Amino acid sequence: MRRVEANRTRLEARNLAFEHLWYGVLLLDADARVRDWNPAAERLLGLEAQDVAGRLPSELGLWAEVTPLEQALFEGLERDGFWAGEVHCRRESGAEAVLGLNAEPIRRPGVEENSIVAVFRDIADRTRMEADLRDAREAAETASRAKGQFLANMSHEIRTPLNGILGITELTLETATDPEVREPFELIQESADTLLRVVNDILDFSRIESGRLELEALAFSVREQVGRCHRLFQARAAGKHLTFTAEVADDVPERLLGDPVRLQQVLNNLIGNALKFTDRGEVRVVVELDSTRRRMRPGWAALRFTVSDTGIGIPPEQHREIFEAFAQADGSTTRRYGGTGLGLAIAGALVEQMGGRIEVRSAPGSGSTFTFSAVLEIAAPEDARLAAPAARSSALDEATPEAAPTRRPLHILLAEDNTINQRVITRMLERAGHSVRIADTGVEALVALREERFDALLLDVQMPEMDGYEVAERIRANEAGAGHRLPIFALTAHALPEDAARCRDAGMDAHFPKPVPRADLLARLDACAPPPAPPAPNAAQRELDYDGLLAQYEEDPELLGEVIALFRRDSPRMVGKIHTALSASHPRDLSRAAHALKGALGNLFAPRAIEAARQVEARAEAENWAQLPASVDTLVREVEHLGPLLDELLAEAEHWE
Repeated sequence: MRRVEANRTRLEARNLAFEHLWYGVLLLDADARVRDWNPAAERLLGLEAQDVAGRLPSELGLWAEVTPLEQALFEGLERDGFWAGEVHCRRESGAEAVLGLNAEPIRRPGVEENSIVAVFRDIADRTRMEADLRDAREAAETASRAKGQFLANMSHEIRTPLNGILGITELTLETATDPEVREPFELIQESADTLLRVVNDILDFSRIESGRLELEALAFSVREQVGRCHRLFQARAAGKHLTFTAEVADDVPERLLGDPVRLQQVLNNLIGNALKFTDRGEVRVVVELDSTRRRMRPGWAALRFTVSDTGIGIPPEQHREIFEAFAQADGSTTRRYGGTGLGLAIAGALVEQMGGRIEVRSAPGSGSTFTFSAVLEIAAPEDARLAAPAARSSALDEATPEAAPTRRPLHILLAEDNTINQRVITRMLERAGHSVRIADTGVEALVALREERFDALLLDVQMPEMDGYEVAERIRANEAGAGHRLPIFALTAHALPEDAARCRDAGMDAHFPKPVPRADLLARLDACAPPPAPPAPNAAQRELDYDGLLAQYEEDPELLGEVIALFRRDSPRMVGKIHTALSASHPRDLSRAAHALKGALGNLFAPRAIEAARQVEARAEAENWAQLPASVDTLVREVEHLGPLLDELLAEAEHWE
């Protein structure tokens, strides 16, 4: 009796649950006709009870794409043992709904064989939300593409006139010796370089923001990297009379796999800021294992980098804001310190890609302490990825290590529609001993190639009538089977990585963003020429070329005195610019500073110092940060060695007459 009562209670509970379910339930027979249903099914279908009994799903206004639902059910049950999917419902009111439906056979004693239970619910809201999400994603992608195109156009429109400004300025400074002439052009050069750095920062941030910046996995020494940072900033710290120390804990692994250049970019930013905002006291860098991460995968290490200073400090309410793009701790119109406000935003994004995060502890007047962590793999000695950071320098640096002087005059075709750029690049090439023919359009370039033979083609990407990509593709198509290949170098204001990739895909050999990197371009052109004749023995080993000095100044020793006086006055400032650019990791500033010093040394016929300056210039253009500190040290020593020699030279010059 109790069992009967219990079964009746269970049956009543099931019926009660069946009646009050929010989900619609249909019980179908072997022919897929409705045998039973619950009130929720009537509500969701918009039907009365008499319209449901004995009907097929397709007769209830339910359909799955173009196949009747009952057919789809049988096919799914036979194939998979269940059926799940979205079906559409056309209610008698004319309204349509989307239902999520699951069906499976019922196999229990006392139940008709092949009976099917189908459970469904209204998913119209979810479908609308998914559609809204798709629309939002498409709108975001469209906006991202529009922003990317805007940045590319902005870069192009700014870089094109900058190429003319910097090119003309550089050409003038190469020959100008009068301080009253040089000073305004040096100011123009500094201002244009600053503007170029701003453009590069914005493009770099855009690449990070869009997820197009990827970190490399190269083996490097953290101790060497931190030591390099210390050497880069030591001169700046000494100039402000600050104590500057850097140390790495003994338990930090010797070799790790990561991106040393990006790691140094973060350290450079934090150390540079610390020195900028500290007028007295000290700046300290410490690297240690991150003790907060107790569980690490075998073969991996979590490092903690700390950069602390005794500077002006940052108010607590601005701690989060300074890591946002374009934000600055001091945004007033009277602020002392410049900058775009992108440095910490870029540093924070890079740290996140290294598996860590960046934090700050600071208060006004109490200095600042920035910490960031990085999770890096420990490099095994036999790891195939072991490579010094120098491996990241360009293939050009390997092929022509020191960007040797022009080997022989080349006949070059310049396809460029901007008149100023035509004059600047032509003057640059002619001063290097090359001859140039100009084509104003892509069509003119193809005509010129049919009329003359050229050693290289410098090709602008955006030109009237036919763009540079199509020009390159046609040239490569015409060369098929001809047995020779014309070197094609893109000169373009489009500086994004995808622009360089597009140039390569079109068959170009190199991509030079405007303003054109003079030393790098000339070095690549040199590679198009046959090897030069070997130099006279030990010609480059002399500190001063006395034969050249006599030929130049024997009849005018007073001019020699003026040149030496100018060099003594200007060389400390030039060397200071080199140290500043090196510590700030600004390759273009470093290249230009070394180039200016090289020009001044040329007036003194100092082969060894000229060679040292040329090495710095070439390695700066190639961003060969692994070898640059040593190259700069060599250059500084050579310049210092010239002092006594110039004194002796002036004494001898008094007797030339």
